Amino acid sequence: MHMPVSEAQTIVFECLRKVAPKDLSIEEIANVTGFHRNTISKYVYGLEMKGKIVKTREVGRAKFYSIETKTR
Repeated sequence: MHMPVSEAQTIVFECLRKVAPKDLSIEEIANVTGFHRNTISKYVYGLEMKGKIVKTREVGRAKFYSIETKTR
């Protein structure tokens, strides 16, 4: 059974909101939420396109995200 995208995106957003202003990598978000990192990548991309979160930095291949400061 799959969770609706909007519900999953809300879980990802809340995960980032709770640690703000710290940023998290996709792997860290996956560990906290229990979703697979490929699934998290999809939800993160959707939230980024909506302007809810921003990519803050890249360390090697790891991408880090935080909520957009206007949405805090």
